[in-house]
Order: sequence, then C-alpha cells, then structure tokens
Amino acid sequence: MAMQSSHPVQLFDAHGPLSQKQSNEILSRLKNNDVRTHIFDRHLAFASEIVDSHLMVGNKVELLIDSPDTYRSMYAAMENAKDHINMEIYIIKDDEIGNLFAELLIRKQNSGVQVNLIYDSVGSIDTPREFFNSLKENGVNVLEFNPVNPLIAPKKLAGYPA
Repeated sequence: MAMQSSHPVQLFDAHGPLSQKQSNEILSRLKNNDVRTHIFDRHLAFASEIVDSHLMVGNKVELLIDSPDTYRSMYAAMENAKDHINMEIYIIKDDEIGNLFAELLIRKQNSGVQVNLIYDSVGSIDTPREFFNSLKENGVNVLEFNPVNPLIAPKKLAGYPA
C-alpha cells in the first residue's frame, strides 16, 4: 500500500514553483515508469513530507563506470553549468586531473556560477591543503567530509607507515 502525502506535491524549477497542473503532469509521466511497484509513490510521499527543501525538476542522473568517460562527462557537465555546480568526490588529488578540475571550478566560480565542493577527508588525505585553499581563495565553497584528526586517527590513516 502506497503512502499518500497529506498535501499536493509541488515541484519547482530554477525560477520557482510550477503550477499544480504542471507538477501533476510531470508526476504523472514519472509515475508511468513505476512498473507497478509503488516505489515512486512511496518515495514521493516521504520526500514531500520530511525533506525541508523543494522537489526540483530538470535534474538528470547518469551512471558512469569508466574513468576516462567519467572525467569527460563530469568536465562537460561543469563546463555547461549556468547557475551552480555541486560536486561531491571521494578522491581529488593535486595531479593533472585534479588541477584540470580545480582550474575549471575556479573559472566557473569567477564567471558567476556558484561552485560547491565536498571532498572526503580519507580519500583525499594526501592532497595538500594548499590545493583546497586555492579553491577557497577563489570563492569556491569547500567542505571536507568527516575530517581526519591526526591526533586520534589510526597511524595508517594519519600518513604513517603501517
């Protein structure tokens, strides 16, 4: 049995709320892909009831498996960004690829696109702080996920040999 939302679901785009008719048409198209599992109905009801943000239209998800294709796709998506870039990454290094991304993120930030970067502390433990400081100094919002405290981290994570 699908959970029903206690109020009509309102969708938003970059310019604000869509009309209820527009929202219903989009939801109906999405529901047609549900394959009778009611997962979409349940997810939509939960999201509209508990999430303190708007449900946005115009998003796209693409599964990328191969590194060169993944990097090309990520770069193209960021290059084409018009309003904001929200990037979450496990490993970013001060290497050719990392610097290519950093230069693009800084250029986009300087052109008026808001850039937000979350990187993993453990995955990027060998990346110098200067790499991230350069991004911050150029206006990029940078957040280190789950910062490693070298005083309490296992020696292996703190950069010491095992």
